[in-house]
Amino acid sequence: MTDFDIYIVDDGTLDTVVSFQDTLFRFDSEYRFSFDSDKAFLLEVKEDLEKYGSLYPVHYKIKKRREIINKKLKKQIDWWENN
Repeated sequence: MTDFDIYIVDDGTLDTVVSFQDTLFRFDSEYRFSFDSDKAFLLEVKEDLEKYGSLYPVHYKIKKRREIINKKLKKQIDWWENN
């Protein structure tokens, strides 16, 4: 449970299920773990759910998040190769 009205629910699956305003939303756990913390993940999800509601573009967000992670990894690899 968090200090606001959104939290992760353990439903026994490998997905990440989020409860927000008495509605459950299912996310790929890979997306959840791409954040530095669960709180950062929940804040992002809450902001998007408030903006988009049930039309939340999960697949777009996952793709965008992967692009960010890949850029960070590429920078780290480049640094290691050049030092």
